[in-house]
Amino acid sequence: MNRSAAVFIGITAVLLLALCCAGCMTGETDQSTGTTGDDLEAYVHDAAAYARSVDKDEALAAFSDKNGTFVRGNLYLYAYDFNNTLLAHPYQPEKVGTDRTNWTTANGLRFVQAASDVARGGSGYVVYMYPPPGEEREIDEEMQNLYEVKLGYVEKVDDTWWIGSGVYLSDYVDESTGELPSEVTTMTALTRSAVAYAHENGTAAALAEIDKQDGRFTDGNLYLYAYDYDGTLVAHPYLAPGMIGTDLSGYVGPYGVKVIEVCAETARNGGGFVVFGWENPAKGGAPELKLGYVLPVDDRWWVGSGLYLSDIAGDERAAPSCDGRTLGDVVTFVREACEHADAVGKEQALSDFGKRDGEFVDGNLYLYVEDFNGTTLAHPVHPQKVGVSRMNATDPHGLLLVKGLCETAAIGEGYFMFMYQDPADNFTLTPKLGYVKKAGDDWWIGSGVYLADLADPESGKPLSVLANLTGAVEEAREYALCEGKDAALDAFRDPAGEFAVGGHPVYAFSRDGVLLADPARPDAEGTDCSGAVGEYGVHYVVEGAAVAENGGGYLISTPEGSGQRLDYILPVDGEWWIGAGVPVSTVVDESL
Repeated sequence: MNRSAAVFIGITAVLLLALCCAGCMTGETDQSTGTTGDDLEAYVHDAAAYARSVDKDEALAAFSDKNGTFVRGNLYLYAYDFNNTLLAHPYQPEKVGTDRTNWTTANGLRFVQAASDVARGGSGYVVYMYPPPGEEREIDEEMQNLYEVKLGYVEKVDDTWWIGSGVYLSDYVDESTGELPSEVTTMTALTRSAVAYAHENGTAAALAEIDKQDGRFTDGNLYLYAYDYDGTLVAHPYLAPGMIGTDLSGYVGPYGVKVIEVCAETARNGGGFVVFGWENPAKGGAPELKLGYVLPVDDRWWVGSGLYLSDIAGDERAAPSCDGRTLGDVVTFVREACEHADAVGKEQALSDFGKRDGEFVDGNLYLYVEDFNGTTLAHPVHPQKVGVSRMNATDPHGLLLVKGLCETAAIGEGYFMFMYQDPADNFTLTPKLGYVKKAGDDWWIGSGVYLADLADPESGKPLSVLANLTGAVEEAREYALCEGKDAALDAFRDPAGEFAVGGHPVYAFSRDGVLLADPARPDAEGTDCSGAVGEYGVHYVVEGAAVAENGGGYLISTPEGSGQRLDYILPVDGEWWIGAGVPVSTVVDESL
C-alpha cells in the first residue's frame, strides 16, 4: 500500500470515530463495503486515465450512468470544470450544468471550490460532509440531518476539468491495524490534556499556558486555541495578547464555514471533530482544509486544536521561503506598495494588500498594514486580525512589537526587529527584521524577513555579523566549560581581553539575574538586574535567563534607551549563563 493510501485509511478511521461520537451513524446507511484508500485512489486514477483516452463527452456519459461500470455500490464519480460547473453525477443529473461555486455542505463548507483548488494542483484528498444515496439511489442535499462525513480523492483530467469520488465513513473497514495516524492521536491527546490541566490547575493557569508559544501546548503548527461560547478569543499562542478578548464569532474561514461558531456549537454538544478551511501560514496563508478537534472545558469556555490535511497526509512540499532575499528586496516591496496606494487610493490598496493570491504576496513575503492606533487594516495571512487594535501585542519575550512598528513608521520609515514564528522552520521562534513606511497621515505599510533568510547583498551568503556574534558566544562558552567559572569570569571582565574585543563583548549573569561580569559595566558587578526593563517592555535579564534555560538563542531588547539590540545567549550550566549583542542598526547596515 502506498503512503497516501495508508494515510487516507488512517484519516478515515479518525473521522469514523468522530462520526460515531457525534451520533451521525444511522440504520439507514448501507452495509459497509470495505472500501480502502487503495481502492479509492486507484478508482479515481483509472477513471481519469479513461477520460484522457476517450472523447470528453463519452467519458462524462459513462460517469453519469448510474447503471454503468463506474458506479460500484456507494462509490461513484462526479466531474466538474474549473469554473465549478457540474459536468457529471449519476445521482443528480438535474444539477448537471449548474454553477456549484456557492453550494455548501451542512456546516457551510463550499466544498466544490475547496476540491477544485486541490485538483488544480494535480490530485489529492479532501474532507467534507454529504448525504448518502437513498433507497432509490437518489441524493437529497436538503436533508441536512442525513449528512455524513466523507473522505474524497480528486484528480485533474486536464486543464479544463477534474473528477473526484469519496468513501462514506460507514463504508470503510480497516482490516489491518485500525490505528489512527500518530499526528491525529497527538492532536486529540493534546486537547484532552489541556482540559485535564484546566480542571487541575484552574482556568487562569490553563489559559496562560495555552498562550505560550514555547509552552506545553504548542509544538510548531500544532497548538491549542480557546474561546468562550460566544466566540470571544480567550487564549491563542500566535494571536495573543493583541487579540485576546476579541469577538471572532462572525469570522468566516476560507470556503465559507463560520469556524468559531461551528466549533463552539460542537463543543457545546460535548465535543468532537470538525472540518473547516483555514489559512495555512506554512504555505504563505494559502487556504486549506483542516481537521479540528474541540472539547468543552466547562460551561464558560472550550478548547480546540487542528491539523491541516497536508500535515496528516505528509505533504512534503516546502513552505514558501524568503531564502536568499536581501533587506533591499523588502524595502523595495514596501515602497512599491506605498506607490500603489498613492495610485489607486487607500480603500482599493487595502483590498489588494489583503489578497493572499494577489501581487503583494511573494512566497513568505507579504504586507501587514496598520493605522497609528495599532489597528490592523490588511493582512493576507491572518485576516482575523483586521479591525483589531493590537497596540499592546507583544512577542514571546514581551517586546511591544506593534507599538515599536507604529513609532518607527511615525517618523517616516525605518526598521524594527521582533521575534516571530517561522513557518518554513516548523514555526520556530526566530528574529524577524521589519521595514515600515508611512503611507498616509493615519496609516503605514510594513513587511519583514526572517534573520536566517537574509543574505549579504554582494556575496549572497548569510550575514557575517550573525556568524561572528554566535561564534563569539559559543567560543566563550567552550572556554568557560574548559577553564572553569572563575577563570572565565576573569577573562570576560577584561576590557582588553579576547572576549571584549571584536565588537561582541561577552557578559555573564547568574540564573537569578545577578551580573557576574561585563567589561562595559565593571561597577555594576554583583548587582541584581532582574528588574531591568527595556524601552519596549522586555525584562531583558529575566528573559535572557529563560532563553538560556531553554537551551539558548536570540533575544531582542532595547536596554537603557540605547536603540534596539540583538543578543545571542547560551547557558554555561544550571547556575549561570552568558551572552553578547550587536545593535540592530549594524544588522541593517550589513543587509543593505
